[in-house]
Amino acid sequence: MSEASAKENCDQCGNRFAAEDLIVLLFIIGLHCSHCLEQVELFDRSLAAQRLKLVVISASDETANEFALRLQAPSISDPKRKWAGWFGLIGENTHGTLLLDKKGNECWRSTGHEPYMNAVEVIRRANRLGLVEPVRFSRSAVEKSLMNAN
Repeated sequence: MSEASAKENCDQCGNRFAAEDLIVLLFIIGLHCSHCLEQVELFDRSLAAQRLKLVVISASDETANEFALRLQAPSISDPKRKWAGWFGLIGENTHGTLLLDKKGNECWRSTGHEPYMNAVEVIRRANRLGLVEPVRFSRSAVEKSLMNAN
């Protein structure tokens, strides 16, 4: 991702995400999908305390307000699936979770008909790849914080 393109990256609310951010992209069908909504809320809470930026890209035409009511992460509505195409996610019901390094290079991905629900593993992968400074956490602490958020 070039410096010029990083400056142009923003969600529908105008929140910018730059190349220096380590990014987890979630490609979802839309907030109307209960599985997608569960994944987005899980990752939104789990990554908030980490040095990972979450960006949600939805294949539906939901508005920025609809996303802002449900999550803190920047969101992009992509009904024509241009973003999905750029990342090689083909198919109407394809969910994708991608980990991008600080240069925008893809380091890891999970795709399929069901959303990837293991936020703790994405954090571990980022730590193993040396993409973020190791953060001490335990699975039970993350699960406890998620339970308290509900």
